[in-house]
Amino acid sequence: MASYMCTFPTYHLEELENSIEICKELEKLINKEVMYLYQRKIVLLTGRGGMGKTHLLCDIAKQWITSRIPAFLFFGEQFGVNNASEEILKRLGLEQISFDEFLSFFDEIAEGTQCYVPICVDALNETTQNDYWNSQLLSLISAVEKYKNIKLIVSCRSIYLQEVLDEDIVSRMAIVEQKGFEHVEIEAMRQFGEYYGIYLNFDYLLHQEYKNPLYLKMLCEVAQTQKNLHAEAEDLMKLMKDFFEMKDKKISKEICISVREHIVRQILDIVANSMLKQSI
Repeated sequence: MASYMCTFPTYHLEELENSIEICKELEKLINKEVMYLYQRKIVLLTGRGGMGKTHLLCDIAKQWITSRIPAFLFFGEQFGVNNASEEILKRLGLEQISFDEFLSFFDEIAEGTQCYVPICVDALNETTQNDYWNSQLLSLISAVEKYKNIKLIVSCRSIYLQEVLDEDIVSRMAIVEQKGFEHVEIEAMRQFGEYYGIYLNFDYLLHQEYKNPLYLKMLCEVAQTQKNLHAEAEDLMKLMKDFFEMKDKKISKEICISVREHIVRQILDIVANSMLKQSI
């Protein structure tokens, strides 16, 4: 054999070492939390009110459907009478088949798309029966876990989590806390300001509520009613007062009644009293 066709004994070892270094670099680039969530079949989304849990689940469903991949989104208020699997089939007009047949069918579709099919249930805390999901979620989890391409994603407002789900059920799910615009507050303020055509004072950047999408939305809508289109963050109570007064004027004008009737305040009082009586 000619000398130029020979290889050094350590040549393949050096190649292997180079491959190991490349793998280490790739590992640094991969978001381990994202990979963990992708691998989990049951996900619980928590967070304070207004942080964007519903918006996130709607975005997931919209992106999947836009990509011509099936996705399902239900809301906690739709459940409470039938068992959960029956309610899902009923709302889809599929009462004639079993829940296992439903899952099996979409599991096969997902296999062809190489992407999971999400079944999302938003706001478990809005189901009227507080103990409903303790009995129903376990059966949903057991059914979904049999199919590798189906993912169950549910959300619950953090302050109600202990009332809605027992710890042993929560422990079976990957938990993600929706933190709104945390760490991207400046970009969120910029985009909200551009969308609503108002000026947001960046001097208030340390204001904790700026990470809350609902707070920013209310702040911008109130600012649109100001002559200088300037949004000032003072305190939450004043913002809510200004927001409800703005809605009062708008609704009163639309239904042709005097703003002195304070129709929004009356409605809020009725809703609050009803929630108090039902211990919601």
